[in-house]
Amino acid sequence: MKFQLISLLVLIFLLSISCSNDVEPAPEPVDETLYFPPINSDTWETTSIQDLGWKTENEQVLYDFLEANGTDAFIILSNGRIVLEKYFGDFTATQVHSWNSA
Repeated sequence: MKFQLISLLVLIFLLSISCSNDVEPAPEPVDETLYFPPINSDTWETTSIQDLGWKTENEQVLYDFLEANGTDAFIILSNGRIVLEKYFGDFTATQVHSWNSA
């Protein structure tokens, strides 16, 4: 009897969670194929933070942190596509610079 009561309570709990209206819908699927930009071209595919389901409200916080710590340039790729690309101070995309990756 105790086992049946516990099972019933667990079932009610699980149903209440799955029926909740405050759950955000899953983001649209992202193109997971690995992309390589064409050779001898300035064209590069991009994807957005929103498409990846990332928190857009944290983007400016990241940029503020990078600039405060003397970053010249910052880029994030996802499957070869540019998600974020930002340059700070007088630095531009066309300048020669050493790059570090993690």
